[in-house]
Amino acid sequence: WYRGNGSISIIRDIDFTNEKYGKNNLIVYGNADANSLWKTLQDKSPIKVNSGAINFADEKLIQNKLGVMYIFPRMNSTSTITAFIGGTDLTGMKTIERMPIFVSGVAYPDYLIMTDDALKNGIPSVLKAGFFENDWTLKSK
Repeated sequence: WYRGNGSISIIRDIDFTNEKYGKNNLIVYGNADANSLWKTLQDKSPIKVNSGAINFADEKLIQNKLGVMYIFPRMNSTSTITAFIGGTDLTGMKTIERMPIFVSGVAYPDYLIMTDDALKNGIPSVLKAGFFENDWTLKSK
């Protein structure tokens, strides 16, 4: 249960290259309108996050103040994962900011979408949470 000896590189989205960082797991912040790398890396994902809206499979959540975090494998790779942490606006992003991510034993589902009052109201503020299927699709309704 001991974790240590980790190191991270903080880079701008415009400085990312597959040659230099392609074998690394990534954490990408923001949404597709605020971070150019986000749009590229979430291309095959059934969850897409933009300013003011989240596409969740065939459903569209058009709403500000939504925070989102999810993981998805990198294009053309099953061994590198990208964690997407952000929201539909700054308020949504600040909501996710309060989630303890860099701690030992952290356990979250593959995806989590919640409103900005989640810290006050708890579970009723969670709109979506769960796990992808083995092929990284969302379970059909």
